Amino acid sequence: MDVWLIRILDNLGFNTQYLTDHYDPNIRFLDPGENYELYLPDELRSKHGVVVKKWKVKIGQKVYPESVICILEGDNKKFKFTSFIGGRLKYAYPAGQKIGDNIVIAEIVADV
Repeated sequence: MDVWLIRILDNLGFNTQYLTDHYDPNIRFLDPGENYELYLPDELRSKHGVVVKKWKVKIGQKVYPESVICILEGDNKKFKFTSFIGGRLKYAYPAGQKIGDNIVIAEIVADV
């Protein structure tokens, strides 16, 4: 949610307290020409490795902010990997392979 929309809703008399308390400027759709690479967060790394078990979004499909794009597994635990960026999925790391350090899991490009 952009700041300008929160201001408009506030001016119309809506209670925007929840929106302003939980607003994260990183959650957004990409601008035209922009792309974003997603990496494995440090919190999910494990000594036995992390594997992409299943993709929830196919290459070329639209990705929405805060939507689950894949399922990761490591140390016998499954994680839902959520994108905070919206656009189109351009690249997806192959399912079934361990993810190494500094490996791009997915690339999202602007949806024009």
